[in-house]
Amino acid sequence: MTTAESSSSSAELLLFQVADGAVTGDASQEVTEAFAADLQGLRHFARRIGACLDLGEPWHAGFREEDYTLLWACQTEGTGDADPISGGTIESRVPYFEVIEHLTSAES
Repeated sequence: MTTAESSSSSAELLLFQVADGAVTGDASQEVTEAFAADLQGLRHFARRIGACLDLGEPWHAGFREEDYTLLWACQTEGTGDADPISGGTIESRVPYFEVIEHLTSAES
């Protein structure tokens, strides 16, 4: 997936997998570590909101800036720290549904 499919610019979607707390991806170690830090922060924030609103554990979360989008989603019904997660980042502002659809599709 590139943003060229959905917008005028072309940026690569970087994919990451989380299993048993270890983050791997198709990016440099520095970018992978940055994704891991963002994931940890987003997950903590989403859990706090879920607890306050009595919603339970989050199965996905993300954020968008003018030139950056990050999203993660659990790959199974499990939402614990050891359960598998897929995530992605792209240096463009793209709609969440495009990224979440890609992350949760059978092809990911």
